Amino acid sequence: MPASPLPADGIVAVVKRDCPTCRLVEPVLAGLPDVVVYSQDDPTFPANARDDTALEVSLALGIETVPTLVRFARGAEVARTPGWSRPGVGGADRGPDLPEHRRGCGSRTMAADRAEELLVRRIDGAYHGHVSEPTERPNPQK
Repeated sequence: MPASPLPADGIVAVVKRDCPTCRLVEPVLAGLPDVVVYSQDDPTFPANARDDTALEVSLALGIETVPTLVRFARGAEVARTPGWSRPGVGGADRGPDLPEHRRGCGSRTMAADRAEELLVRRIDGAYHGHVSEPTERPNPQK
């Protein structure tokens, strides 16, 4: 479970400053009601973002692309929009000067240089600082 609770109702946006698509859609995110923004690389981007540099929220949500918008209703995920998609954020009145669709960037959870660290932290959806080796490995010949 992430340190910051996810909203029961509303939108969670996961972004990073290093992503051109995230910077492009920043003004749209600022205008969305009930949005909570988590930043993977710079907690000052955008303004009022929550710090996800430890990637706890990103891992809990299975984020592979930024930006990703995840809509929640009654505590359950009901929609997900990876990258930028005007229909995914409420239609033509959202970001009318932006392209209809734009691919996002790779999430920091997908970075090759962090793969081992993140694998160790993820055990059945729980995140730990360490993991112990199993005492017995399954025998595939049984």
